[in-house]
Amino acid sequence: MTINEIRKKLDEINYWDCKALDFAIQYFGDEAEIVIEIQEGLCYSIKFLLCHKVKYETDVKDRWKITEVRNMSKKQLGYYVQDITVKENEESDFIEVQIILDLLYVNIVCKDVLFSQFPYEMREFFWHRNE
Repeated sequence: MTINEIRKKLDEINYWDCKALDFAIQYFGDEAEIVIEIQEGLCYSIKFLLCHKVKYETDVKDRWKITEVRNMSKKQLGYYVQDITVKENEESDFIEVQIILDLLYVNIVCKDVLFSQFPYEMREFFWHRNE
């Protein structure tokens, strides 16, 4: 996808202030994914493929005495999407993405972005075992 196609797709999703249900980095950092609940029962997966860099900061310094995220229930999660910015990477022909959630800041340099929509009940999330 081109940068303009990615931006258009993000605008169509209307992700602002939607609940983020998960953020994961897999395959030795080659792939990152954010899952967003865009309306009751409907989710979007945004996968960042062929990642060159994935940097993130969390709120762990502020909540380290409370609990680990993996032990939280859905109601305890406070991650809402504020902004997703996409631009060309200055060093290569890769894509640079900045994701800002309330409690998580992510910068990704990747080659491609993949969008998929799915019903909420089609996916098992880590926090289901805590409900």
